[in-house]
Amino acid sequence: MKRQKQKVCFILGLQAILFYVPRALWGIWERDTVTLLARDLSTSFLDRDAWTENRKRQLVDYFIEGELRMTHNFYALRYFLCEVFNFLNTIGQLYLLDLFFEGEFRHYGVAVLTFPKEKQYHHSIDPMTRLFPKVTKCTMHTFGSAGSMQIHDALCVLSLNVMNEKVFFFIWFWLIFLMILGFLALFYRIIVFSQPRIRVYLLRASMRTLAHAKANTIVRVLTFGDCFLLHRLAQNVSPIIYRELIDELAISLSTKYFKELV
Repeated sequence: MKRQKQKVCFILGLQAILFYVPRALWGIWERDTVTLLARDLSTSFLDRDAWTENRKRQLVDYFIEGELRMTHNFYALRYFLCEVFNFLNTIGQLYLLDLFFEGEFRHYGVAVLTFPKEKQYHHSIDPMTRLFPKVTKCTMHTFGSAGSMQIHDALCVLSLNVMNEKVFFFIWFWLIFLMILGFLALFYRIIVFSQPRIRVYLLRASMRTLAHAKANTIVRVLTFGDCFLLHRLAQNVSPIIYRELIDELAISLSTKYFKELV
């Protein structure tokens, strides 16, 4: 336990690296797709020099072309996979910290909150003190005047543990929060990818003036990957441009879908 306390800085650094891995992986897989599609279209004001009829037609065709459907599905599934990595990463870090602190970390936050503060419970050991002792026995080896080794025992104050106990108290709650949030994110993503009705609702939520019939046409014809990319595009372009894009896309898909039925 004593040696482990000296490795706290390395543990925090390793945690930072592990948390960044899914983000770096998504950066490799995403390949600036949304940035390229939304180039010069993210301003609040409508720029007709950038948002031309030709640019609108290019974006509409990008979502209509059939050979891109599978690519967009893989794009969405890779994002989902990064969310899975985030969730597993949080669970894994809780497990690794529990191993690092010899089984004392898994219940650390709860133990601190439920620890009685009254004086009649003075015989109980504070969970913070048990995990991060403030005072410990130190053995120092020195050499006397005759050159022989002398051993001295003393009490050493571990002042850094005053901060460590609070840092890891916060980390415990932060990991629990991320674990719950990650589970909800996975549940939400599975529902959105598997339920077209939810995608219709989300599409109308991103554009409140969109008629239900148009939203239903878009969701019925496009894949879940197309809808996912459209949702990300809505977060990166002007609302005016997005509205015109969705209207044009709904009209084009209605025409194409009608011709295929005929």
